Amino acid sequence: RGRGTSIRCPRGRGTSIRCARGRGISIRYPRGRGISIRCARGRGTSIRCARGRGTSIRCARGRGASITCARGKGASIRCARGRGTSIRCARGRGASITCTRDRGTSIRCARGRGTSIRCARGRGTSIRCARGRGTSIRCARGRGTSIRCARGRGTSIRCARGRGTSIRCARGRGASITCARGKGASITCARGRGTSIRCARGRGASITCTRDRGTSIRCARGRGTSIRCARGRGTSIRCARGRGTSIRCARGRGTSIRCARGRG
Repeated sequence: RGRGTSIRCPRGRGTSIRCARGRGISIRYPRGRGISIRCARGRGTSIRCARGRGTSIRCARGRGASITCARGKGASIRCARGRGTSIRCARGRGASITCTRDRGTSIRCARGRGTSIRCARGRGTSIRCARGRGTSIRCARGRGTSIRCARGRGTSIRCARGRGTSIRCARGRGASITCARGKGASITCARGRGTSIRCARGRGASITCTRDRGTSIRCARGRGTSIRCARGRGTSIRCARGRGTSIRCARGRGTSIRCARGRG
């Protein structure tokens, strides 16, 4: 009856939504807020598409589509006031979103060209993995990992042909990547043992925020760039009103942090 939320699997064997050992799965349509898929007290909720071109979850003109998993404050994907949130997996066995006992979230794409998460009206937030083993976003024992993009051109996490780019937060409240209108991209870890960004043997992991001269993290041809936060309240990378903060790692000379003409 609404303007539409669709879960579709084209040309495949089907789309399955499963909940293990829980009370069940509820799909609800609130009047304006979109679709919610919830799993109560179970090990997880999985959305899988077998041998098809992809699994898509779309929400049109509503306030957003939310996927939540109970008990652990788990996995949430939300798109506010945009035209839609889409999860697609191209030519692979499928994209799975699972929430485990450890309150973590994993998005995986098997043997496909990539998994993309996009949020409309901006150029979006994209998570892509090309021909590698995969990109994983995991948060252990914490309240969860959130990736948000507000009205900007977007925050991108990409992994090229390498073993993968991982963002992990251990025992903390979670790692958040936020991109505001002009304040750039910030990565914070609250009271946990650490937030790590690693790039293994690939061409690199890049986190970029455009339009407002944002924040870029790049790793060129080296074995890796790591940002860690040990037992403190957190490590934050912020760029205020300036041209930007860049963290780059060349072949062997190390890591440089630069901030041009800004306050921070």
